[in-house]
Amino acid sequence: MNIRNRFTTALALGIVALAAIFSMSFARPARADRSDIPRRQLNATPPVTLGDGQTLHVTYLNAGGNPFEIIPCVLDGDGAHLKMGDVLTLSPGAMRSFDIGRAEAGRRTEPSVAVRAAVHVDEQNLKNLSVSGEVIEDATGKSTIFLAGLQNPPDSVRGSSAANLLSPVGITFGQTLHVTFLNVGSNPFEIIPCIFDGDGAHMTTGDTITLLPSQMRSFDLSRSEIGGRTESRVQVRAAAHVQNADLKNLVMTGEVIEDTTSKSSLFVPGIRIGFDPQPDPPSPN
Repeated sequence: MNIRNRFTTALALGIVALAAIFSMSFARPARADRSDIPRRQLNATPPVTLGDGQTLHVTYLNAGGNPFEIIPCVLDGDGAHLKMGDVLTLSPGAMRSFDIGRAEAGRRTEPSVAVRAAVHVDEQNLKNLSVSGEVIEDATGKSTIFLAGLQNPPDSVRGSSAANLLSPVGITFGQTLHVTFLNVGSNPFEIIPCIFDGDGAHMTTGDTITLLPSQMRSFDLSRSEIGGRTESRVQVRAAAHVQNADLKNLVMTGEVIEDTTSKSSLFVPGIRIGFDPQPDPPSPN
């Protein structure tokens, strides 16, 4: 009787152990597989108010070296989705845009409505995603307000690659993107200014510029210089080829200038990369 009980107990324990082994073998791959984890919804731009005849134009930039997917969206003041886009694949260096007009915000009693852009993205790709927004006047296609994104990615510059230093912005006929480069360090260095299109291809590249300490130099591209485009408004992004060691001392800003008046109508902030509050020691004499 005791022998039978001991045998039954051992058999039961063996079955329990086998079940535990099988459950562990199936559970481990499930935990390792992150494909079923939904993308995070993240705030992309600060809130902005849209009135009649205005559109929020949001640009998403892949500043990394690998493609990834996002789902753009726009939220209202209560955090509810006003509009959600399709899945977008961002190739390295590529920009894609998402719009919402005041009319799409629904019938509301107030003449204007507060909105903010967001994005659904896998967390591992967040470091390579840069987002910015513009409020556009529908009648003219011109931007009147620039919205810096809430997240700026670290730069992936290696050697003398192009640094993603200026937020994307759209220009239309009669406008020029005016880009300014500033050396805030103690030593001179060289840059090559350039401007990319929405697919990350060079639209134009300037000559090599030597920036002395505290010196500024500029680089321009007007809409009339951009050929082969059927749309009047073109989204562009300025950058610079610069040695990685000098990147921390390069400050870059942009302005959209009205050609007829030579006045700036929009300020475009740079993406500050690798800031080091300690200046480089001066070059030995």
